[in-house]
Amino acid sequence: MGCCNPLLREKAKEQEEKVNRNGKEKLPVAAKIGAVGVTIIFLTLMGFILFH
Repeated sequence: MGCCNPLLREKAKEQEEKVNRNGKEKLPVAAKIGAVGVTIIFLTLMGFILFH
């Protein structure tokens, strides 16, 4: 098997797509968790300011 073998190129392409999919899925989940956390903190602080 040489470096130009079509099977080798196809396997490398599949692995690259898999890595790219995995990388894209992790960031939005972390961003959503962060956004929810910031929102909860903001609402809690606003509640203390307004009702205290």
